Amino acid sequence: MSKIDSHYDLIRSEFNNQEHRAYIGGFWEELGTLQLSVLKQHGLQPHHNLLDIGCGSLRGGVKFIDYLAEFHYFGLDINPHLIQKGRALELTTELAAKVSNDNFTSNATFTADFDIDQFDFGIAFSLFTHLPAERIRECLIQLRPKFNHGKFLATVFIVEPEEYPQKVTQKLGIVTKPDEDPYHYTLEMLENLARETGWSFTWIGDFNHPRNQKMVMFS
Repeated sequence: MSKIDSHYDLIRSEFNNQEHRAYIGGFWEELGTLQLSVLKQHGLQPHHNLLDIGCGSLRGGVKFIDYLAEFHYFGLDINPHLIQKGRALELTTELAAKVSNDNFTSNATFTADFDIDQFDFGIAFSLFTHLPAERIRECLIQLRPKFNHGKFLATVFIVEPEEYPQKVTQKLGIVTKPDEDPYHYTLEMLENLARETGWSFTWIGDFNHPRNQKMVMFS
C-alpha cells in the first residue's frame, strides 16, 4: 500500500465531537477568518459562487457560508464524515439554512459535480501541502472547465530549488519533504503544473499563515 493510499484510508475514519477540529490542524478561528479575508482581498463578494476544495469540517466554510448569499458556498472533501461533523457541530441554525445537501459532495477525484456551470472563486486551503504533484495535476485538470473566468487560490509550502531535494523545517517545526506528506514545491514546479493543465499562475506569497504556507492563484 502506498503512503497516499494509507493517508486516504486514515481520513475515511470516524471522528468524535472533539477530533474534527484538531484533525485538520487546529487554529480553527484564526485560519477560518484568514481564508475569508484573503478571498475578499481578491474580490470575493456575497453573490459569487465559491468552491471549497478540501473543505473538511468547515473551518473556512463557517466563515464563507456566513458571508455569501444562501446556496452560494460549495464544499468538496474526500472524507464525508468531516463534512457531516462540520455541518452538525459548527453551523448555527441560521447558517445551516444557507446550504443544503446539494452544496456538498465527497470524492477522491476532485470532481465538482454540482449543478453549476462556473465558479467565481475556489480555494484549496492546506490541501496541496498534503498532495504529491500528480494529485495536484489531477485536481487542476478536473477543475479547469469550472473556472473559465474564475480565480482558484491554493496554499503551498514553497522552497528554493536548491532546498527542494532536502527536508525543510518550516514554522512551528513542520518538516516538509519533496516526496512525502507534508510536501513542498518550488515556484517553477507549480508554474509548470499550471501551464500544462491550462491555467495561468500568479504568486501571491505570504499572507500570515502561522505555519509559513504561501498563497498562489490559478486563473
